[in-house]
Amino acid sequence: MDLAGSSRLTPRNQFFKKMIIRALAISISLILFVNYTTAQPVWVNPYPNVIDVNAANGLLNVNLTNLTGDITIYYIVYRFNANATAPTIKARSSDPPDPGIGGFRGGGSFTYSLADDGTVMQVMFENLIPNIATNTILIAVEYAPDTFIAVQKINFSTPACPTIDILTGFSQPQQCVNIGADARFNVVVLDPDPNLNGIIRGTEWTLDWGDGTVDYYTSATDNDLPPLSVRTHTYSTTTDCNYVFSNVVDNQCGDNKK
Repeated sequence: MDLAGSSRLTPRNQFFKKMIIRALAISISLILFVNYTTAQPVWVNPYPNVIDVNAANGLLNVNLTNLTGDITIYYIVYRFNANATAPTIKARSSDPPDPGIGGFRGGGSFTYSLADDGTVMQVMFENLIPNIATNTILIAVEYAPDTFIAVQKINFSTPACPTIDILTGFSQPQQCVNIGADARFNVVVLDPDPNLNGIIRGTEWTLDWGDGTVDYYTSATDNDLPPLSVRTHTYSTTTDCNYVFSNVVDNQCGDNKK
């Protein structure tokens, strides 16, 4: 008797063995495919969206769920109706805006971490051109190396460039400045609409107290005025009876008030 031959598979058994191996391979492939596809992030309605758009900038809100790890959000902005693929959005997100009123208005990127799953993250996009009927922001979500979910596109308009329209004043208790004297720059906003008063996000304030001290402030939101601590100055040294105070308020539209 050939004992060694007794362990050999018959053609029929070999066929069944191949079928079993093939079925297992298909099953493993399906499991991997399901895990791969379910790992894609999913947008939480109604995101992404853009809000608080003014003549120079706006806010992008994102909210994603179904994360399995950190992901990267890329975005680019055009001053016309535009389209782009995810790889293009990623590649151009770090490019500077075109000079002047060129069509490409720049972009950016940020990390959306696993801990942010299901929460809203917000980023400001800038360099917009005033009074444009149709602008486009394109958003790409990369959840694995060079692997993206569908590109998101949002069209929006920008209002006309506002003129800075505020009342300002200067308070000084003494006619002649003494050591320890305080002075204060006063600001009053008459109209609460930033598209009318001109105090939009990114407005820059320069307060020159005349003794070599200059304070700076940038409005973090629309209608954001410098706090009292920035608008108040104590003259710790004096070399003259009077100092000349000056202030400049600039918004991104190029309008300024002195």
